[in-house]
Amino acid sequence: MKPSLFFKNQLDCSTWNMYLCRFLVSFLIFFVACEQKDPKPELKDKIYQDMIAQKGEAERIMKEMETKAAEVRKTAAEARINTGVKEKAERQAIEFEKTRDKMAQQMTYWKIRIFERLKYVRTLASKNAEPYSSNSVELETYESEKKLRQAKNAWDLKARFKETGFDYNPVLMGEAPGGKPKEKPKPAEGGGH
Repeated sequence: MKPSLFFKNQLDCSTWNMYLCRFLVSFLIFFVACEQKDPKPELKDKIYQDMIAQKGEAERIMKEMETKAAEVRKTAAEARINTGVKEKAERQAIEFEKTRDKMAQQMTYWKIRIFERLKYVRTLASKNAEPYSSNSVELETYESEKKLRQAKNAWDLKARFKETGFDYNPVLMGEAPGGKPKEKPKPAEGGGH
């Protein structure tokens, strides 16, 4: 039995299909390998790195306050009952615990901000064709916000008046003209009721 002409062409065709498939697979592998995007673009982001550092600092302070509160509580437990040492230690322990709670809140805040930044950076990196790079305007804005977050919240009334260009009038602010606050009137002495 002689192979038919159709069968012979089909063998050639399948050989070419096999070569074509190998070529396409190798071309796809080459193409995919050349166009590899950075899997973690957030590591190049300065804002993301700073947020991680801020979270680490909050965590360090929180642990430090926990140990200080425990030490002060131990000191208070060892102190005598009617001495000022015990009351002072209790007040200090309460302040340390308040600071610890504040740092725990800060850690939660930074976890949320870090996750949001991670999503934002990865979204930007996936949309852009070129590799991700930090935006300098965005970094400047973040730095100014950071400076405001860390700024002292208390301010001097007199200095604020000078900054705005107004004159500070102590009489209108409830102070005596000499710069001393007004003294409250003393209750009248008398009669011995």
